[in-house]
Amino acid sequence: MIITIIIPTYNEKNNIGKLLDALFIIEFKKIKSASMHVIVVDDYSPDGTSEIVQKKMKHFANLHLLSKKKEGLGHAAIMGLKHAIHVLDADAVIEMDADLQHDPGSIYKLVSAFIDGADYVVGSRYAYGGSIDPDWGWFRKTISRYGNFLVKSATGISTIKDFTSGFKLTRVKGLLDTINLDSFKKLNQFAYKLDLLYRIEKKSNKVIEIPINFNQRKDDLSKFNTKEIFASLYVTCHLAIQNWRANLREFKRSKTE
Repeated sequence: MIITIIIPTYNEKNNIGKLLDALFIIEFKKIKSASMHVIVVDDYSPDGTSEIVQKKMKHFANLHLLSKKKEGLGHAAIMGLKHAIHVLDADAVIEMDADLQHDPGSIYKLVSAFIDGADYVVGSRYAYGGSIDPDWGWFRKTISRYGNFLVKSATGISTIKDFTSGFKLTRVKGLLDTINLDSFKKLNQFAYKLDLLYRIEKKSNKVIEIPINFNQRKDDLSKFNTKEIFASLYVTCHLAIQNWRANLREFKRSKTE
């Protein structure tokens, strides 16, 4: 079994080495039933992020580096997902950030849930036992909770509490590999993840959330900004319309049966 972690990067030289060491030296040793790979997709970071990854590749055989021009988070993630699916033949993929906000210690829990039969595993700050770093600003906390409420209302999905989590595992075979990865809205920003979540959840037989502790970003400023908020609102509105149409079709179908 092959499980691949996708890590998009841009100017993460202060974090990427620490994260890779934590994964390969500590966390992957806990996982006996899967071959763990990491794909770093770097947008030609001028700070030397890719050079650090290249040095680590000399020590970690299952570490891969893809480089591309800077187009945004979604484009980097999709490039990594395609490589995991078509080149590495991965059975599952994990999306996580490079900035140490996602605790590497939670990887074992995501993989265990997949081995136990889950199709889609969401690392949730809002599941029982999950938490957000107390140093997170009130504005970001408010936006996160309000955003979750909006997406839940728009999609009608009741299986997930943390819709804006960027820390997820997805089964590839018969699920992720059935979706057109180039068709997501707002691929240049985080908001594409909402579109991806909606499609994956609708196709999944078993969706679960595991509690995670969401940390403060290390060694740099957050990349969260108002553009991300407006992009997320745009995608949420798109999903609301899509969900309404799907419900209408189902209603009409039930009337004809």
